[in-house]
Amino acid sequence: MGHPEHQPTFSGIDPDKLPGTINSLERDKNRLHDSATRFRTRFTRYGLDTRPLDRLIAISRWADGELPLLRRRQRLAVAIGEHGSQRTLIYLPDSAVTPGAAARATAQGRALAQRFDRQMADHDGAVPEALFTALAAGGDDGDFLYGFYSSLGPRRLSQLSNSMSGNPYDRRYPDHPDQLAYDRDVLARTFGGFTRVAADTRPRPGQRAFWSTWFDRFDDPGQGFRPDLLLPLVDSGTYDPDFLVALADRAFTTDPNRSVTPRMPGSPGADDPWHADHYVQLFNALTKNPLAAGQFIALRPDIAVNALYPGGGSTTPDRIAAFTATLKAATITLRASHPTLSDRNTAWLLTTNLAHTQDPALQTTHPYPAVSLLFSEILAQHWDDLQYAITSPAQDAFWPAPTWNPTAFTNSQDPTRDGLELHPTVWKAFMEEAIRDPHAAASMSALFETYSNKLAALTSTAIRSTDESIDFISFKMGLSENFYSSAFGETEKNLGDEAQAWADDMSKIRKDLVLTVVGLAAGGEEGAVEFAKEQGKGYATSLLEGWVGRQVQVPPERAPTDLIEGIKGLKNTRLESTWRSAFATSVGALVGANFTNIPKVKFVVPGEVDKYHSFSGKPYSAGAPDDGPRYITGPADDFVAAIRRNHGQVDTSKMTPQQQGAYSSWLEDPAVVAKLGDDRVYLHIMGQG
Repeated sequence: MGHPEHQPTFSGIDPDKLPGTINSLERDKNRLHDSATRFRTRFTRYGLDTRPLDRLIAISRWADGELPLLRRRQRLAVAIGEHGSQRTLIYLPDSAVTPGAAARATAQGRALAQRFDRQMADHDGAVPEALFTALAAGGDDGDFLYGFYSSLGPRRLSQLSNSMSGNPYDRRYPDHPDQLAYDRDVLARTFGGFTRVAADTRPRPGQRAFWSTWFDRFDDPGQGFRPDLLLPLVDSGTYDPDFLVALADRAFTTDPNRSVTPRMPGSPGADDPWHADHYVQLFNALTKNPLAAGQFIALRPDIAVNALYPGGGSTTPDRIAAFTATLKAATITLRASHPTLSDRNTAWLLTTNLAHTQDPALQTTHPYPAVSLLFSEILAQHWDDLQYAITSPAQDAFWPAPTWNPTAFTNSQDPTRDGLELHPTVWKAFMEEAIRDPHAAASMSALFETYSNKLAALTSTAIRSTDESIDFISFKMGLSENFYSSAFGETEKNLGDEAQAWADDMSKIRKDLVLTVVGLAAGGEEGAVEFAKEQGKGYATSLLEGWVGRQVQVPPERAPTDLIEGIKGLKNTRLESTWRSAFATSVGALVGANFTNIPKVKFVVPGEVDKYHSFSGKPYSAGAPDDGPRYITGPADDFVAAIRRNHGQVDTSKMTPQQQGAYSSWLEDPAVVAKLGDDRVYLHIMGQG
């Protein structure tokens, strides 16, 4: 990779990913050396030519010599990335990566640590400014920082922090508060760099064990771990995720002999970081590192549960806000970089909420308003998953989340689909808790409204083989409206005497809500066109893209209102017992006929009126362009085989998650939807067929 100013010597280093490469190279080098040496001994014994093995051994030795230089690059990149621009790839001058450079930098760091140590011992903890200047000067070298903090040690660092918080023998900080802010920033930034190189060669369990031991030594003699002296530094700087997770785990230890609870509260609202609320500082540090936040929530769900609801422990408004921000980082923010962990945490949160709402002893205790609002943000982020749960014919087989079990959750998910597959009851309980907050209720009602507008736009912009092919989209709108009405009605009932004030607040907030923002989340009318384009090109990725029927016996002037209102008018129990079984019966017949009775459907996307896309409804390999998309790619997603093994009966609980996903996607195919319309399935569901 070239660099405009340094070509061709630009070395693009991702300091977060390089340690994994180094560890992998070291393992492979050791394996190569050991295997080649072992075989060379055997070759020598039998008088065979050992030159090929000698070359392999030479390669392993070459790699062994390169590893220190790679570690040097990684540690430089860590520190430079902390102080420089926010580029993902860090430029390193070749002059900084030479044999012996790492050892020299480490020795310089150790020498400075010894000067700190002597100064603190001789002057009651006071450290002259020249030493902080020297530390700042070496702050862009990870090996220097490793040498400095390893030599200084955790106890000396705790004493240094303690002296900065209030040293009666040193008037420099009280007389010059700006100097205190500068020195604290130097410590925070350089110590953050140290955490990213201190245990970088260890596997993850080893890294957390390293920090656990380190915390034991960050103490006052006889007083144990002092998080109140560490968190004022962690409040700023960029820290290693494993360090932050280990720190949070230690702060919330369940071991009474190691408890630090008395040291954590501080003085809420205090400006001095040494006297501030250290719980808030801890949550703020986790929030700034979404990966650490996500790993902590996964590691310690017991702490998260206690922070969701009133009565879970001593708390303050600032702590609630800080924790909610951490939970948002662990779910919403994390999804961009680590979607698997984010979705796992989100599924845990929905499962926890369901268990809480089903416990008679807890049903009157609801999340803090800030948490309810976060629930609504999560629903908006997982909007496709929510609608998939509402409308998928396989929803009965989706994970019902009876209790949190990471293995059961993972096994229930379709690995070929992005997002969550959870039972509608799980989403409904989550939404009911979310919309207790009127701000959340306003945003959710706007989102459902915008979603309906998008479907309406799709019915008016898509060009089909016939003009009567909109009823399935209307059916979809009806299912969504039914879910929405049921959730809001249940919440209004549960609010009792507070319901009118809630409704008034929600209405007022709706007036002030910027609907264009909410509309963007759902795509708006432009989104409908884009979704239609995707379906027209054969990418059946969302229920919004399909469900286009044909030959449905409902006059155009009665749709979509007639079908929407018809679905809304059905009792939940009747609806749940009819629509999926009606689909299953029809699909069983289609499978029995080997799909030969499905007429092809042509579909034109907006802006491409002269270009038709054909759909055949055939779930297997597309043999020609006119066959449309392919839904079954192999045994893993072959839902037809699952139906035939079940004697032609559709039972989604006997399908794998991948087969359930393929089944739902196939039912979106316009030709299949049209066939259901031909067979009057939609009208049968409403009792009109």
